[in-house]
Amino acid sequence: MKSQSGRFPALRIISAIYKVLGAVVLLLTFIVIIIQLSLLAQGAGPNLPFMVGATGALIVILGVLISGGMSGLTLYAFGELIDLLMALEENTRAMRQQQAGPPAIEQPGQQQWLK
Repeated sequence: MKSQSGRFPALRIISAIYKVLGAVVLLLTFIVIIIQLSLLAQGAGPNLPFMVGATGALIVILGVLISGGMSGLTLYAFGELIDLLMALEENTRAMRQQQAGPPAIEQPGQQQWLK
């Protein structure tokens, strides 16, 4: 099957942007988790009045893991969804071209009921 990589250039760029953003969000999520774990190991926790010590740090780590992880995965998955839809269109177009076959030759006087 001949790839039509020149089709939908804007969607390809948008898909790549979503994938890169998803990877960056996931990377930043893990960096923040590592920083929070190192602060927890040093005995420093968040200085918010309602979060004290290790419990507060673990709550922050869990919140960052859930929100950052879901956000990053959602962004990356949306980029993959765009790629999937473009591949589906390309496959549908190729199948239609295969099924069409050579054009039919009309006979003189033959009626065309369905076109």
